[in-house]
Amino acid sequence: MNAETETGARNRAAHAKTLSPGADMYVIIENGIFEENKRYIDKAVVLCITRDGREEIAISEGVEFPNDCVEEARRRGFKNWTAGKIMQERGLVADHADPHASLGNKKPRTQILTETVASAFANLLKWTGTGAGQTLPRQAQAERG
Repeated sequence: MNAETETGARNRAAHAKTLSPGADMYVIIENGIFEENKRYIDKAVVLCITRDGREEIAISEGVEFPNDCVEEARRRGFKNWTAGKIMQERGLVADHADPHASLGNKKPRTQILTETVASAFANLLKWTGTGAGQTLPRQAQAERG
């Protein structure tokens, strides 16, 4: 929870670098539960790292999870249980992997993640000086269509 989510993203990044050394960019997504004012909020940490080590972190908008479901997942062990699985078991959500829509959120999980990745990538481009009005590298131009 909380800082563990960023640590998890960094661990995933280190693993990705061993699987694909020298990639132009690594984009890592790690979801986690953040405790805020005695409420549990599910958020994604997106970590973008360029080949030369520049990085940007973005945190998604959050979706509140029922406290009792998070506590039950903790009791059973976060290694094998998620709050989403508990919520599905209790009939609170239709899909444990995407509980957001069932919890009254206006956006599906995929949209939340897409927006967060786009934000991290845009901030990284600004940080590297490839902002509005400047030419993107050919590969980025091709990906944009």
